[in-house]
Amino acid sequence: ISIALLVLALCAGAYLRFTDLGAREMSADEGASWAAASAPTIREVLRAQNHLNPGKAGLHDLALHLWMRAFGERLATMRALSASVGTLAILLVFGAACEIFASCSQIGDSAGPSSEQRNEAAAIGALTFAVSLITIKYSREVRMYPFVIAALVAQTWCFFGALRSGSIAVYAGVAIFTAMALAAHSTAVLAFSGEGLWLVYVSIANRLDLAAIAVRRALALALAVILGALMLAPLAPAVIGS
Repeated sequence: ISIALLVLALCAGAYLRFTDLGAREMSADEGASWAAASAPTIREVLRAQNHLNPGKAGLHDLALHLWMRAFGERLATMRALSASVGTLAILLVFGAACEIFASCSQIGDSAGPSSEQRNEAAAIGALTFAVSLITIKYSREVRMYPFVIAALVAQTWCFFGALRSGSIAVYAGVAIFTAMALAAHSTAVLAFSGEGLWLVYVSIANRLDLAAIAVRRALALALAVILGALMLAPLAPAVIGS
């Protein structure tokens, strides 16, 4: 059942995101993203987006610049980048939800939901996300918001994976996707603030005992998030200034 629900979510989500992408005229906000991405070089894209899309590090504008080079500048083509990332986010929501349920099952009782029940709940979550009017709306625009959502969900997947398994790969994923989310939109810091509160709770619940695995993983996760933010340090002055 979970696989069928996930396939339904992906099919419905893709249809709602890709159908008639060029039917609506370009908005002023989309025009700002298009103008920045139309700059001839990557350096000029970054310079232009500081004025046209202030407060952001330009991940979407860079991606759109490369996308336009490969596929052209038709409005539907440009919107297809957002639709593609928005559709990918459906799969990421399923994976993140499965990871969250698996992590929670470690601290729950043995009579909790089975693995299949958790997967079904995750698939329902992905389906809900797929047909959400807000996520559909932003996946049909030449804007950065699908990038923010996808990066945050991927980071959440890695975040709970690190709490559960503590492997180097998931810590690296936390750092990389933290940087990507912040590069897409600076308001992503709000999500990471919530994670920080959770890490503080985990540490206090274990009495700050460094011998406890949960505390060591919480500290490693905090370091991974900080490293992700530091990856953007060279761009921080320009972003803050804009």
